[in-house]
Amino acid sequence: MTLDAGMFQPIVSDRLSDKAVGQIKALIKEGRLKPGDKLPSERALMKLLSVSRASLREAFRVLEALGLIEVRTGIGAFVVQTDAGALPAEWTALLTNTQQEMLELLDVREALEAKAAALAAQKASADDLQQCALTLSKMKGSADTNDVDGAIEADIEFHQLVSEMSQNNFLIELSDSISHALLDARYAFFRQPDRIYISWQQHCTVVEALERRDSRAAAEAMLQHLQDSKEVVKRLK
Repeated sequence: MTLDAGMFQPIVSDRLSDKAVGQIKALIKEGRLKPGDKLPSERALMKLLSVSRASLREAFRVLEALGLIEVRTGIGAFVVQTDAGALPAEWTALLTNTQQEMLELLDVREALEAKAAALAAQKASADDLQQCALTLSKMKGSADTNDVDGAIEADIEFHQLVSEMSQNNFLIELSDSISHALLDARYAFFRQPDRIYISWQQHCTVVEALERRDSRAAAEAMLQHLQDSKEVVKRLK
């Protein structure tokens, strides 16, 4: 299939990778990108979407975790056939082979993100908190419609926002690296009954503490959220 470059639109946003994910997802949903289609080259997509290489690669990581594309090293990215009733094969392998490593990453994440939440309570701007509220609204909408893809996007955005509000570059980089490593895990996590709604409630508790500028409560709420998430991952088989 010959792709029409005009189907891609330049993106203007503070979170370009999220917008890139949304645009490519929409093209797949509309049938304009079909299973087996090869996406334009990285260089071409960077130009078509007006995004950086880093933003595009982050978008690809999310789309792969959602089971929508497959990135073949040295060849390119391809749209894959999706099965709404099954988890991606990559996740089954992940559970079988690397669950212990995932749990160890989650242990580290607890320490990092609890500290990030404590700092965010001190440093978050009004605009930051408004962005958090928008992310909570997206998560609630996903819970209402049981939209796993939307929940994953909102969850990633929420945790990125909290890390960024810490204004600590080391925390931001470390948290971002761990988040990338856990992308596949989010897919199975949010397929569990009521997990989207529960996570939305827990995110709300974190944001309420941030709005009160209560560092201790923010750290405790984030820690409780992440510990609860880890217990769910332990039970996944």
